[in-house]
Amino acid sequence: MEVSVSTTTRSYIDADIKNIDDVKLQPQLQSLSMHCNSITRITGLAHLYCLTHLDLSSNAIDRLDGLGNLCSLQALNVACNRLEAVSGLEGLRRLLTINLSYNRITDIGGFRGMGGNTYSMAQVILHGNKLADIDHLVHSLQACVKLHTLTLVCDKSANPVCSTMAYRRTLLESMTNLLVLDGYDRTGRTIANANSTQFQLGTHISSDLLLGRRAEASNAVITPRIDVMLENLRDARTSAHIVASSTDAAQVHGEGGMDGERDLRLDKLELQLASLLVKQASSRQPASSQRGTPPTNIAPQRGRPLARARRDSTSGDDEEESTVAAATSLERSLSPGGAVGSSEAATS
Repeated sequence: MEVSVSTTTRSYIDADIKNIDDVKLQPQLQSLSMHCNSITRITGLAHLYCLTHLDLSSNAIDRLDGLGNLCSLQALNVACNRLEAVSGLEGLRRLLTINLSYNRITDIGGFRGMGGNTYSMAQVILHGNKLADIDHLVHSLQACVKLHTLTLVCDKSANPVCSTMAYRRTLLESMTNLLVLDGYDRTGRTIANANSTQFQLGTHISSDLLLGRRAEASNAVITPRIDVMLENLRDARTSAHIVASSTDAAQVHGEGGMDGERDLRLDKLELQLASLLVKQASSRQPASSQRGTPPTNIAPQRGRPLARARRDSTSGDDEEESTVAAATSLERSLSPGGAVGSSEAATS
């Protein structure tokens, strides 16, 4: 069964294919899935220079031949085949991740040919095989200097080497570039989905994860997007200074806020007093004058005693007693024993 997703993507899942040469593949192809067929040899792919994702899982392949010309390949899935050894990968300099799980592999010496910074290998999935020699494992994978994620056991499917005493410690000490082993980071914390790279048709693996640079701190928590994790580590180094600066700023802001609030209360009280005085003065004027402009010398000014403001705006008759009483009450509230003073005392 062929599924044509686009001109650059083809899927031949469970299509009863026995020979890749029998399938016409266009050179511009970038993603190809031939999952669950009867393929025994990898052939007919040499012209696919643009291919970046190749899924040959669940076939009957017993040798990794015919991949040398795939210079753009980044993701290779050959899980659930009949492989016994890893070889033929030397030409795949851009290969970032390879899934070799559920085969019969006892020899991974082919990884030694992928040494140096010119190779991009970052993730190797090997659970469900027959690897038993930890020295062979370390010696073969140490060449992959960009390897940061290795899976040898997943979902109770392991390798005999996983039963070796101090297996985890030996690998982590010998492979200092390794950040995630069997789904756990160097501190023993679980890394979500670290063991399950999806090679579904058209799925492009995040370059932030696969190209992941080594964390600057050995106890860093690894996440699917490694660039975000590194940024968090850098921020953590200056967090103490940031917190301290924020605390100081908050204190300064708090003090300024108290002063501002006090001034606003004073202004509000003075405006209330002025309003009462204007209202009282207006009530004594003739009707014709009430339609005119209110007196301009009524409102008290900052720094001017409130008692003097009352004297300037009242004539001493009985009608002004209520206004004077209100002004006195407001003035009392401005005193240290009043509402504002109490509030300031509580704040201090």
